[in-house]
Amino acid sequence: MSQPLDKFESLQDEYFYIAQNLVTCSQFQTFLYHPQGFDSLGNWKDLPNKYKKQEITTYPYDISNYPRGAISWYQAFAYSRWLDKYLPPNALPESNMRREIWQIRLPMEYEWQKVAKGCCKENIYPWGKNWDSNRCNTSESGLGYPIAVGMYPHGATDTDVFDMCGNLFEWCLNLFHDPLDINPRSEDRRSSRGGAYNYDEASGRVGSRLFIRHSSLSKTPYGFRLCLSKRLFDLELIQ
Repeated sequence: MSQPLDKFESLQDEYFYIAQNLVTCSQFQTFLYHPQGFDSLGNWKDLPNKYKKQEITTYPYDISNYPRGAISWYQAFAYSRWLDKYLPPNALPESNMRREIWQIRLPMEYEWQKVAKGCCKENIYPWGKNWDSNRCNTSESGLGYPIAVGMYPHGATDTDVFDMCGNLFEWCLNLFHDPLDINPRSEDRRSSRGGAYNYDEASGRVGSRLFIRHSSLSKTPYGFRLCLSKRLFDLELIQ
């Protein structure tokens, strides 16, 4: 399902950072074993009770530098909250950044699209207007499985962000029906972007949107990447 979000892109007035790669299996594994990670109820606060500490599904492609798939929106959200809490200040991209002002989270859908389009708003794919199956891992590649992050440098955006077309779908922070609604308590469907290894090129177009039940763990091709921006919300204040 496609619906242009161009009108929302102007809402992000301040600059933001987005991760060059999707979260990998080894990175997600750290969350699972960290003493204040997956098992800490604080990372699941404000989520619906039935999805707190949602069981992790076995991932058939559990290789350290592969993107971690079979992830629900709730698990991706809990991971982002954990990293936001425990990322050391010196890990921020600029030395003058204050941790209490900057936040690690899932990207808003219009942020994701802005990065995927790059400097050319007419781009259909992250690299331009014309389809090229050699630039991404969709069903046209014939592989039939995800591969290590960053393996398609010629498919990167003009800011060198990898795999925004193919490999795994990427969860976004907002609800599908309202690109501005980020309420973590909502059980409505969330947006995902970017296509996957077992979907065709149409799913990987910059303007293509897909929704799925955010609690689903049976869909292997769902992963996520993170972004860093001025604090969008304070979860302690959500009522």
